Amino acid sequence: MRSPFGFIVEPVGGKIYDNKSESGLVTSSSIENHKVTNRQAVVIAVPSLYEGPVMDSAIVVVHHNTFRKWNEWGGKERHSTNFFKDGQYVVGHDHMFMYKNDWADDWETLRDVIFVEPGEDEQYGKIKYSNEILRRDGIVEGLEIGFTPDSEYEFEIDGETLYKMHTRDICLTK
Repeated sequence: MRSPFGFIVEPVGGKIYDNKSESGLVTSSSIENHKVTNRQAVVIAVPSLYEGPVMDSAIVVVHHNTFRKWNEWGGKERHSTNFFKDGQYVVGHDHMFMYKNDWADDWETLRDVIFVEPGEDEQYGKIKYSNEILRRDGIVEGLEIGFTPDSEYEFEIDGETLYKMHTRDICLTK
């Protein structure tokens, strides 16, 4: 089964929350805490009308609300609007930021998204994962950049804290 426009995905490891430390300590018990939602998914099926680089079985980095549950006014627990069935979710291309096909060694960003290693100074960092648009202009991995305030959004990628942001958020290069 394929959706015409949405990617059918499952959370990596089958868990929608990543709220335990390595020692097993629960770091958050709130289902509404976006900081502990799992942000990596396995692609079960790419859209039937999709012509792009992401393939079935790729790992994708998704928006923090993709798997998050919430409580409605009466206290009833609800799935995110992305929920489809049986632990599967439908995600639009615009809520996927990076992917790694199962034969690839490293991550590739999508569209105008970049991931940045935080620097010692606020609003500075080093590009960890660039994008095609920036690479054409020589703005590549390892380059130090300055970025606009509040443009960074924290993600945990392969055990490393990185900031997700957009090309437009870069305000200078070093």
